[in-house]
Amino acid sequence: MSCLWVFGLLALALLAAPARAASPAGDVPRTWDGASAFVRIEDEDYRWVVIGGLARAAYMGRILKSLTAAEPRGVIIHLHDCGDPGRQLDLRSQARFMASLGYVVFVPDSQRRKNRPITCDLERRLRFADAPVRAVQEMREQELEYALARVLAFPWVDPEQIFISGYGEGGDAVLDYAPDTTRPAIRGRIAIGATCRLGVSLRDTTPTLILISRNDRWHRHSGWPTAGGLCRHRSGGSRYVEIFEPDGTLHDALIYGESRVALWNFLVRASF
Repeated sequence: MSCLWVFGLLALALLAAPARAASPAGDVPRTWDGASAFVRIEDEDYRWVVIGGLARAAYMGRILKSLTAAEPRGVIIHLHDCGDPGRQLDLRSQARFMASLGYVVFVPDSQRRKNRPITCDLERRLRFADAPVRAVQEMREQELEYALARVLAFPWVDPEQIFISGYGEGGDAVLDYAPDTTRPAIRGRIAIGATCRLGVSLRDTTPTLILISRNDRWHRHSGWPTAGGLCRHRSGGSRYVEIFEPDGTLHDALIYGESRVALWNFLVRASF
């Protein structure tokens, strides 16, 4: 058997083999499988209530299936901060508030990815200086892209009312993300407690809201005491980027009433 013939058979075998997802993107679906969902529904007493939990849970599945194309719903895809999203009470508070405004909110779980680098210590409010920040940023953007594709598959989704949002590390990923122009436009980007250290994408005119507490203790402990100033610098004075800084110390800038008003106003403006 000649070497040339063997090489030919090997080439044919490689061409016939099914394509495999490149690492680390191959485990991206795990983040959606572990996603949480938050939906506003009307209870038996005709009151609006927000129900939340794992999207794959039976009760959440029934709620999502009850939504119909006759009453299309806007969606917010919300990326959690560094660390385990299950331990982030502020994350759930953010998602519940967004859902209370009438949007269906999905929170993918980035920590479900295999060999996911740990970039912070939630309990000590510290980010690790040697963490592979850029690599994690790319992972979070892959997860966001995958979540967008899954959201668009729901028949009840209004494709003209899709927002992307993030908290801390997730907020930085949202700010750096450049939407796929082949899909329906993203109505707006929201970043809560972001540092902007990896940039703010200005490749399109997507309305963007950045919420940062003026004295965020996470930023102070991690070496970014002037995150608001950095976000202003990175956004280059773009008229499409709004930065709102409530007077507080909490990393969850959305906990403040004035921030919630700012977010509601932003969503209203961006929706038209």
